[in-house]
This record gives sequence, structure tokens and C-alpha cells, in this order.
Amino acid sequence: MYGKALEEGWDGYPDREKAISWYRKAAEGGNGWAWAALGQALEKETVERDMNEVFRCYQKSNWLGDSWGSYLLAKSYAEGIGVESNPALAADLAERLMGSPQAEAARKLLVNLHWGGAGPWAGASLERGMEHWFALHPQPGERPSAIYHAAMDLIRGGRPEAVAEVLDLFEAKQKTETSAFPEYLKVFRAVTRLMTDRHVPKSWNWATPSYFFPYRDWE
Repeated sequence: MYGKALEEGWDGYPDREKAISWYRKAAEGGNGWAWAALGQALEKETVERDMNEVFRCYQKSNWLGDSWGSYLLAKSYAEGIGVESNPALAADLAERLMGSPQAEAARKLLVNLHWGGAGPWAGASLERGMEHWFALHPQPGERPSAIYHAAMDLIRGGRPEAVAEVLDLFEAKQKTETSAFPEYLKVFRAVTRLMTDRHVPKSWNWATPSYFFPYRDWE
């Protein structure tokens, strides 16, 4: 904790260099959390940053069983931080974090992985992504707005063709809880499916559900 206090300047005077020294000392003594903290501190460096060393720190933290380090390692594989991108390995590491203090962060990473944030990979599953997405949104009343924004992220990420299927999965899950599937989402799904079939450019403006209200008879 002393290293964290130094890094964040709990006394009003942050000292990143000294914090890194303390993290390294604790890490070399076998502290898994310190390896993760060291990796994060090194990742924030703006001069002489060594991403390979950052990755090794997260790897050692994971080996020592620290859940934070395991999450950071999964994120490194997902984003190619200090190592070649490997979405499958990232997903495997993140799945193992269910029930840990990093479960929520791991679920967010898994949704991104399964819904295309890391590009196409053999194990990607829209269904598995939906399971994690539902776990992240336990309040039924908040889900329609949240799934709309998630669908918009799919479009911005270059996957408009996945929107209709994700909304199909969402509607099926909502029905298991007798929750409503709003009209505007039905319209959004119908228009998205139609536009995808017609190969509309990804640059088309999908900014708001109000664009789809004139087409509510298409469903």
C-alpha cells in the first residue's frame, strides 16, 4: 500500500519513480498484487515505456494467483499489450475470474470479445456475450436502453450485421423474465436487418431510435 500511496500522492506529492521502486521490491518478494501494480505503473510511463515488461508483470501476477493481475493479463491478450493479440486466451482467462473481485470487469471484457471488439476469432459467441451482458444488467427496467447503446457500439465497431441477432437474443432472454421488449427496439431491429440486407454503408447515421419510428410497420 505504501507504493500506491506514493504513486497517488496521498501526502499531496506523487512520486511515481519511488512508487515503482517499492512495487518492484514487494513484487520480487512474491507479492502478486505488487506485480500487477508495477505493471500498471510501467504502462502509464510516457518515457522509455517497455510494454513487454508490462506484460511480464501481469503474467507473474497471474502466476501468483492475484485476480487483478489475471484480469490485466486477459486484457493484455485481448488488446495485444506487450504480446500478440489472442482473444481465445483472453476469454479463457476472463472466464476463470467469475466469482472473483474482478468478475464485473472480466464480464465487460468478455462481452467486448464475444461481440467483436477484438475482431473475429473462432470461439466468439453472441450467445455467450449475451449471458455476460445480462449478468452486468440485473435491473430489467434499465436493459432496453442499455441494449440499444450496446447495439450502437456494434455498429460503430463495424458489426451492424450482428445487431439484429443480438436483439433477437435479448428479446428471448427478456421473455424468460416476462419483461417487455419495447416497440422502438423492434423497429430498430427491423430497420437494421433491412439496411444490412441492402448493404448500406457503415458510415450511415444510426444516431437515434427516432429515425426508425416512420418504419414501425416493417416488423
